[in-house]
Amino acid sequence: MLRRAVKVGVDSDGDGITTLTIPEILDIEGWSTVDLLKIDIEGAEKELFEHPSHRDWQGRFRILVVELHDWLKPGCSMAFFRAIVSLKKVEMSLSGENMIIINKRMAGAV
Repeated sequence: MLRRAVKVGVDSDGDGITTLTIPEILDIEGWSTVDLLKIDIEGAEKELFEHPSHRDWQGRFRILVVELHDWLKPGCSMAFFRAIVSLKKVEMSLSGENMIIINKRMAGAV
């Protein structure tokens, strides 16, 4: 089952790398929700949160921790905040380089 969800991407050297989307990981594992999701993808958060598929998973977490890397790729923070605003009921805080989002809409949210 895992092989069907794996996609081949290309890294900066032009070599093939395998990737999974967040919805694919959730589906493979059979998770309807996630308690804690940490995203540290060195600038690729811009593409992650600009892509419409973020709507497929962003409401399924209780706590989201994201490192935003605008210094590597300008626009990461803007893409993140534009995407996360649709959740409406969130609590945000910053701890070091980590943006912490608590999704208050999740039953039993912290």
